[in-house]
Amino acid sequence: MAARKLIDIEQEIEALQNRSQAIREAGYLQGVRLEKSPAGGTASLSAKQESRYGRLRAGRGRLLDNGKRSQYVSLSQIDHFEVLIDRGRRLKKIEQRLEKLQRDRTQILTQAAAWGLLDNG
Repeated sequence: MAARKLIDIEQEIEALQNRSQAIREAGYLQGVRLEKSPAGGTASLSAKQESRYGRLRAGRGRLLDNGKRSQYVSLSQIDHFEVLIDRGRRLKKIEQRLEKLQRDRTQILTQAAAWGLLDNG
């Protein structure tokens, strides 16, 4: 039974590592958020109701690649950045699951070694 569970863990680890690698190759953002706001100030009434601009914000104590805490994003780029941020969230969940599975695998192997079920050769 423990051997079957170990095989399942190994298979899930491999699948998660493949998904993680695919996200890394596609590109992602972590530790940032995208704020959307209507135009303000002297913008026309229709612009205040319809137009939006985006602002990419770094988390507390972090900076963006440009060395600042925020960066304006054009309307045409908002969808692109939302996808990157979503990938970053998925990657974080994958990494957390991988850590848990690796702890489980280590625990199973440690118990198997303590019970003398593993070959030391």
